[in-house]
This record gives sequence, C-alpha cells and structure tokens, in this order.
Amino acid sequence: MIRVTSLRLRAMLGMTALVLAIVGVHSVGLYYAADAEEDRLADQIVNAELDFLIERFQRGVLVQSRSQLFTTYVVRDASAQAALPRYLHKLPDAVGEIELGDRELHVGVRSQQNVRFYVVFDVSHNEQRIRAFGWSLLLGVVIAMVVTTVLGYWVAGLVLRPLATLGERVGCLGVSRPQRPLAADYAEEEIVRLAQAFDNYLEKIVTLIEREREFTANVSHELRTPLTSIQTGCELLLQGQTLVAGDYRRVESLWRAAERMSLIVRSLLYLARGEDSPMVEQVSVQECLLEVSDAARPMFLRKGIEFEVVVDPLAMWQPDRMAVFL
Repeated sequence: MIRVTSLRLRAMLGMTALVLAIVGVHSVGLYYAADAEEDRLADQIVNAELDFLIERFQRGVLVQSRSQLFTTYVVRDASAQAALPRYLHKLPDAVGEIELGDRELHVGVRSQQNVRFYVVFDVSHNEQRIRAFGWSLLLGVVIAMVVTTVLGYWVAGLVLRPLATLGERVGCLGVSRPQRPLAADYAEEEIVRLAQAFDNYLEKIVTLIEREREFTANVSHELRTPLTSIQTGCELLLQGQTLVAGDYRRVESLWRAAERMSLIVRSLLYLARGEDSPMVEQVSVQECLLEVSDAARPMFLRKGIEFEVVVDPLAMWQPDRMAVFL
C-alpha cells in the first residue's frame, strides 16, 4: 500500500476524490434518469400508436402497415396469429420491452372484440443515443477529474503556503531570541495558533539555555579560585627543598590534576559564553597520551597493573585542547 506523506498531495487527492464522487454520482443518476425517461416516452408512443391503430381499424382503413420505426399487426384468427414473428407469440395485453439480439423493441399488445392489435416500436436508435450520452458523461467525469487534480494541487499549494513558510522560518531559528514573534506575520487562525506554539516553545528553550549558561558561568568562576590556590601551593612546595622523592611525585600529581581541572573549568566557561576556544593547536599524540597515562598510573599501580605507552613520536594532532579535556 502506497502511503502519501505530502500534505499537499493528500489535500489534492481528497479534493479530487470528493469531486469525482459528486460528478460520478450525478452522471450515473443522469444516465439512468435519461434511460428511464426514454423507456417511458417509448411506452407512451406505443400506446398512442395502438390507439391510432384501433381507431383506423374501426373506421375500416387499411391497418396492416410497416414503417421505418413501427411495425403493426392485426390478428383476427389463428392463422394470422401463427404468422406473427416468434417473439410476439403468447404475449399478454400490455406494453413492454423486448431485447432481440442487438435490437431493443417496445411492444404493445391490446385485444378488442376478439381481435388483437400489435405495435412494435424499434428503439435501437434511441438506445444508441443513450449509450453515446453515457460515454459523454464518462468523458466529462474524466475531464473533471483531470481538471480537479490540477486545480486541487494548485489550490492546496496556495492554502498550505503559509505553513510551508512557517516551516522554513522554524528551520532557520537559532538559540538567540528572534527579532519578532513568528505569529505576528500570519493572519490565518490555524497557522497563528501553530506559530504561537513555536514561539512559546522557543521562549522556553531560550530561558533554559540562558539559565544553563548562567549556572555554568557561576560554577566556573567559583571553581577557578580554589584551583588557583591549589596550583600555587603545589608550585611553592615543588620549588622548596623539603620534599622527599615520594612526596615530590604526589605533589606533582596534585599540580597536574589541578592544571587539568583548570583547563576543564576554562572550557566550561567558553561553552557557557558560546565562544570558540582559543586553544586550537597542533600537539603531539605521544605527549597527550603520556599526560593522561601519568595521571592514571597510580590507580593502576595500586591494582598491580603495569602498562606502557608506545606511540610514534612524530604523530601529530590538531585538536581543541580544552575539548580534549571535556
């Protein structure tokens, strides 16, 4: 089953189906109404011809005649009855329709004073006109469907154009607050409600982003002061001569951790401001891995795990240094 995902195509198909249903039902009704009216008129003509035939017979006028459309019979005895065409045998007194091959006949039978009168009206030419009328109605339905499809696609485009422009504008929205609300540029009630929903949602997003930036900036500023104090204290201890070898490595590890933490805080601060990092530089991959491995080595040593970093000294990388720490 083919699924139509375009709203414009759905609107076009809906309009086409509606018009096709209306025109189709109307055309079918016209066709059957015309066919019924043709049958009714044919029966009236046959009755009138029977009346005229009986009147001529009663006046003694020659009644056994045949024209292009009518064939009349007057049956006075059994021999004349036997001479009738087979399709007229055993017909009751009535007016009805008979199909004889590709011909359609309306036959009227009436009896008066032991005499039977027959009128046969060939309506094949009328049926041909009815069929031609039916084909013209079908052609009209096809033309209406084609015209409705084209016009429906065009009208659907006009109706949905504000929605398409709204989608384009929403796609171009950024985190910054727009100059004016989206709903201010539309007059259609449905589009205005949709635009207002986008405006309200964008307002919430902007508020959340501003709150997040403010929180990140405050946290960054609050963390920089104690980190600076830790780094300064470690540097003073490293410059002194009172540390033994083991203590020296511990203080150096603390200094590196504080330096790394400072870089992370600076990165958070740049992210909060929405600015590009100024620390994009070409660095050695070996140097970066050694720096990370040195920070993690004490933890592995406590678990009895030894490892070695083997990297090509010439391997270079150009990352954002602060992004690496994040």
